[in-house]
Amino acid sequence: MFRLSMELCSIYVNFVERGVTMKRKLIYALISFSLGVFSFGNVVSASDTHIVGDWEVVKEANCWDEGKEIRKCKTCGKVLDSKIIPELGHNYVDLMCTNCGVIKSFEESDNCIILEKGDMCDENGIVLNTSHVTIPEKIKWKGKEYTVVGLTQCFFMDYADTLESVELHDSIVYLGAYCFNMCSKLKSINLPSKLRGIDDACFQCCSSIEYINIPDSVEYIGNFAFNHLTGLKQDTIHLPKNLKRLGEFKDAPAHMFYDCGVVNGLKHFTIDTGNKYYKVIDDVVYTADGKTVVCVPRGKVFKGDVLEFPDTVENLGELSIGRNTGASTLVLSNSMRVEPNWNQHEIWSYNNFGNKLSAGCYAHSGIKYYKVKPNNMRYSNDSGLLYSKDYSKLVAVPNEYDGTVNILEGCTSIEDGAFWYEVEDQKGYAMNKITSIVFPSTMGSISDYNKEIINQLVDTYGTKLVSNSSSVVINSIGHIE
Repeated sequence: MFRLSMELCSIYVNFVERGVTMKRKLIYALISFSLGVFSFGNVVSASDTHIVGDWEVVKEANCWDEGKEIRKCKTCGKVLDSKIIPELGHNYVDLMCTNCGVIKSFEESDNCIILEKGDMCDENGIVLNTSHVTIPEKIKWKGKEYTVVGLTQCFFMDYADTLESVELHDSIVYLGAYCFNMCSKLKSINLPSKLRGIDDACFQCCSSIEYINIPDSVEYIGNFAFNHLTGLKQDTIHLPKNLKRLGEFKDAPAHMFYDCGVVNGLKHFTIDTGNKYYKVIDDVVYTADGKTVVCVPRGKVFKGDVLEFPDTVENLGELSIGRNTGASTLVLSNSMRVEPNWNQHEIWSYNNFGNKLSAGCYAHSGIKYYKVKPNNMRYSNDSGLLYSKDYSKLVAVPNEYDGTVNILEGCTSIEDGAFWYEVEDQKGYAMNKITSIVFPSTMGSISDYNKEIINQLVDTYGTKLVSNSSSVVINSIGHIE
């Protein structure tokens, strides 16, 4: 009977795909089962129920590594075939790779140069230790003239206390990592019309900048690039038309426009609908495939005080919800897995420990409650806490949870990372409103990882621990033994 059901499923799907009418479907089914053969297009035999799907990219190729495509059966999902996507290799234009944004090492044969502080500036009379700096189009270096196409990393960091304005020539296509980092007095800068790359933490903590206009030419914006621009007065940031990548890896963006804008000031992100790599839904930035939340604007207020992600979402970029206080409830996507273990891209990109919800919400968002949809196959929720589907494991506690964490009876374990690890580093901001934690009689032993964090809550905030379980012993100083 099971085999017959699979065969009928195979016949039905194939005929639907070919636009066969219901009457013809029944005729072909009867004939096929009578004769035991099929000869209509891609219809498979009764002994082979696989229907080959389209090629699907499971790993994208980049400049230094090959990718992979697979094809699955449309009915059962089994992988039927795979092939390698060759690595792209670097394609340098003006010393910057058009694929990944990496900068080419300087060679004297080049006609352009990434400007460095020190001797290169001194030889050309470029003074950096002043309130206003102009970067010229051309410089001379070792007897040869070069076009300046970029500024090297940490270019202005040593002059952060004096720099107030910068004028950049339109020849510049690249601004290096930490280029203007901590330049808290910088108020004015023109971003060149040909600019293509803004590297990691380039404008981090430039708290006096009031307006930024990112030109459409920009293809790459690094992690932390516009981190803590707290003086920004505009309510909208328009992302570049030619934008290809936010962060080093598209599935692990970190601190992207985090803490941008005066309190509740930045409310909207926008992007051209033709962009192939990113999209904006209800002011929130996502990767084009909808799998990764890149950033939520700080001042966005969500309807009903609820932030609900589409079911395509699998990842939250680090601090992607960050400073937003416009929602107290986060409704998880059905596709999201809340795990304490990070993939390699997240390990390379992220700064903060914890599970994927903690990393996304951080310590300053307004999220107090986690909620799932009724048809979520992995998780359940109760009183704002996230549990496994059968409630046997406590998976996540919101960083802004307020009151008593009363773990449900029947719960036997706590996922590592359910309580955010950074209690001491974020003192006064994370887990500081939890007054007590009650362990049910069914609770098993607590892992050393969770024990350390929960005991830190006791020491830092005076959180009271109550145990109804023989496996969880509270000692005389209120710690879990």
